[in-house]
Amino acid sequence: MLALYALTFASDVIYSISGNKELVIPFGLFIGCATSSYLTEISQEMINDGHSSMMQFASVSCFFALVKIVAVYTFGGNDLLLQISNGGLMQVLWSWRKLLKSEGQASALE
Repeated sequence: MLALYALTFASDVIYSISGNKELVIPFGLFIGCATSSYLTEISQEMINDGHSSMMQFASVSCFFALVKIVAVYTFGGNDLLLQISNGGLMQVLWSWRKLLKSEGQASALE
């Protein structure tokens, strides 16, 4: 997921700037981050098992990858959907990083 985010984020930003839609970038990132946090919280409430948190992040990130694929192939590169998927992937990767860091600290304490 990191490779998908890293490779497509720059191209999506350049695509939005070239189409004079610069204001779509922060709006889409905000919506994507909020949606990602909401979906992650919902999945944590539905699945209370602490060991499946990696699966929750993987499923949410696959959702945003699917949004990106749909935006490119169905809507012809809709700028807002591309930036929403970028914001969602960014939030998932950030939360995943925090989870791995906290698990590493917890295992170091044991």
